[in-house]
Amino acid sequence: MRSFGKTGERIDGGVRRGVGSFVVGLLHYPVLFLCLIGSFVHLIRALPVLKVSKKIVVMGDGGFGHTVVGPEAARRLLKGENPVFIILSGRNFHNSIVATLWPDIRVLFLRLVWRIRIFGHEVCLGGPSLRMRELLSSLLVQWLSRFTDAEIVSQQQLYDRLEALYSVEAIAEKMHSIRWVAGWSHLLGTVPAPKVHLPLAKRQMIRRRMDHFSQRSFPFRSVEKLCCLYLRTRQENGNLESLRRIGSPFEAYLPAIQYLIEQRYRVLVTGDREVPLQYAQELNGRILCAQFLNVEPWDFDLFAATESDLWVGDTGGGTWLSIINEIPMLVLNAFPYGFGVPNACMYYKTVRDEAGRRVAYSQLFSEYPYDYQMKGMTVVDNSAEEIREAVEAFVTGLSEPTDNERSLQWRQSLPDYVLAKYVNCWISPAWLRLFDSDPQPHQVSDPWQARLKAFG
Repeated sequence: MRSFGKTGERIDGGVRRGVGSFVVGLLHYPVLFLCLIGSFVHLIRALPVLKVSKKIVVMGDGGFGHTVVGPEAARRLLKGENPVFIILSGRNFHNSIVATLWPDIRVLFLRLVWRIRIFGHEVCLGGPSLRMRELLSSLLVQWLSRFTDAEIVSQQQLYDRLEALYSVEAIAEKMHSIRWVAGWSHLLGTVPAPKVHLPLAKRQMIRRRMDHFSQRSFPFRSVEKLCCLYLRTRQENGNLESLRRIGSPFEAYLPAIQYLIEQRYRVLVTGDREVPLQYAQELNGRILCAQFLNVEPWDFDLFAATESDLWVGDTGGGTWLSIINEIPMLVLNAFPYGFGVPNACMYYKTVRDEAGRRVAYSQLFSEYPYDYQMKGMTVVDNSAEEIREAVEAFVTGLSEPTDNERSLQWRQSLPDYVLAKYVNCWISPAWLRLFDSDPQPHQVSDPWQARLKAFG
């Protein structure tokens, strides 16, 4: 039998990647053309709905999170105006199934990219450049203006309306791209709307497969709760912001998963990390993911985010749906320090100076709230012990509410340009204890140090 060893594997892999790149390049424009034709047909079929709409929102760009917060904002801000939300989806990580979640707004996904597998690797075909997406967005607005009487609202205009609901000038100046988040959080708290769910048939199918898998592994009789565990590993083209949001290694979550199972939760793992099958067997079928159940990953991710009793995970687009459905949330590996997830418990990454000392968070919140570089410092992911303690403190707090005065004082004392101050999030008591156990956290003089001294 022929054996190449590692060198042969690299050669074989290189050949496959070369062939794959050639195929992708060859099919790019034909696939993009077909996507454009398909999107136009989709628009024509939706024309009766578009004609009765008074407001049509067009989203031309953005990550997965924007495909969630956009329609959610539109259905509450534009209630009673038959709003339609159109997404020009040129991103490979968009999940078009989100269009089926909302009962009171029509969401149209115009897909401009196809995902296929070549030599076992997922590749994207089509996908217009940024300049082409801008051109397509402009042409779409012209077409809608000609064939409908609706007011066309851009994504930028929608976010401007959100910002006007709860304007924080200090945030807009410091981090303009998140200026709308406080308004979005305020909107959810003041304008009621139905929760979001997958269609009933899909939900029932996934639950049947979950029950079958768990019973096959370890029969149970009592009803168990569900915990969505969102794990992030994807990095976008060497982007430092994306890199900093990557979570801990999978093994670091295992002690917390075992604790959740002891508390009678079934753990639904979502995100972009694969779970080794051995853990399903070792944990008696209490840890589940799309690959174990043989269901579409896009369906499973949305099911877990909207149907679970608890949400635990890293920062990223996977947080937004659970916020809408008011699911208790614990955000791990939170970074940078200025960010806060609405109505969630925050457990931040650790930052150490060149001498290896933990940097006091009074300094981090005041001087580095949106700094991804952290020059001269080291950003450390949450450890297995920290994740376990954070989860245990969070779950215990749900059933045995404790005095949260310290966290309240922390939020009130934050600088005005820190988002966490305005979105009703709170800090994990387990994270605060890290600083209690560190006798000499590193601090530098700053204008907020005196106000935060008791907490850093």
